[in-house]
Amino acid sequence: MITERQMFILENIIENYVKNCKPVASKHLEKVFKRNFGLEISAPLIRKEMQTLGEKGFISQPHTSGGRVPTKKGYKLFVEKKLQEINDVQENKYVQEIKSLIEKFGENPQSLAKKMSSIANLLTIVYDVKERYVYEGLWDTILDEPETENPEYIKNFISTVKKIEEEIDCLLDDLKEIPAIFIGDIIKKELKTNNITLAISKIENKRESKIIVFSGFLRTDYERLLKILKALENI
Repeated sequence: MITERQMFILENIIENYVKNCKPVASKHLEKVFKRNFGLEISAPLIRKEMQTLGEKGFISQPHTSGGRVPTKKGYKLFVEKKLQEINDVQENKYVQEIKSLIEKFGENPQSLAKKMSSIANLLTIVYDVKERYVYEGLWDTILDEPETENPEYIKNFISTVKKIEEEIDCLLDDLKEIPAIFIGDIIKKELKTNNITLAISKIENKRESKIIVFSGFLRTDYERLLKILKALENI
């Protein structure tokens, strides 16, 4: 679909944009590649590759003379690649941390939701399947993000979260497998995530059955999120 170099550039655009929430320019990437990887890739060559990535729909340019930002398609390709890389549970720092949280707060879903929000830096919902009750984590993780300066973004986010909470049983019935991740997708006719990322996992053992839903904007630290999903899958 894209070359190895284009993928490398896309990954760095995403990682820089997730961290700084600013369009990423070719000059900036030229410095990053030299400083962090010892690579001499000129700004004109980076711009050429950026143009190709833009034509293929993986990045966009909000302003004519500005840098680039990832698109939903770009994020999805990034996640596909990271899913193939995040396999070693031994190197996943979240496994032990989440295991300890579940042992300590497994019977207190409200506290578990708050703790998981802090780890993921996303709004986390814990649905207790036996109680059929939804517990919300920390909204601060979302309200502190720059995206909330756009009233439509935060309005859409709140309404989507409420819709998920109201229809969580129907949503779970429609899922083919868990864990699942949705990046600005239409999950079902009545539920469109638009500019939202949604990830669903579960905790299931003899004592408890809980569904964990992580919600955030498209600009999400996907590498961290995927490691958390992998950790939950292996507990």
